[in-house]
Amino acid sequence: MEKKKYHWFVEPKNDNANEVIVRPLGELSEVEMNLDLKDDQGFGHNVYEVPNSAFITRLYHSVLKSPADFVVFKRQGDDGPIKFWTRPNSNRPQNLKKVSIK
Repeated sequence: MEKKKYHWFVEPKNDNANEVIVRPLGELSEVEMNLDLKDDQGFGHNVYEVPNSAFITRLYHSVLKSPADFVVFKRQGDDGPIKFWTRPNSNRPQNLKKVSIK
């Protein structure tokens, strides 16, 4: 059975989030220009593609030190819409906001 391939994306919602996302991507030499992708509801989002889900975990931990507002998306395979992703951990830090993507 072939393992599913996922692509991870982060959409910053403020300047601090943009810096919190871009700085570690720059250290990995993986900064891409903002991509304009549509979600499964047809709404467009300016996102950064990040290397993997471990990067997302590190991003959530860095928010504890420097509050930032961002939304995470994932996409199965190389094509298709991105889908809003919520962190499955119920111990979500209180300073993270759930953002409407309307």
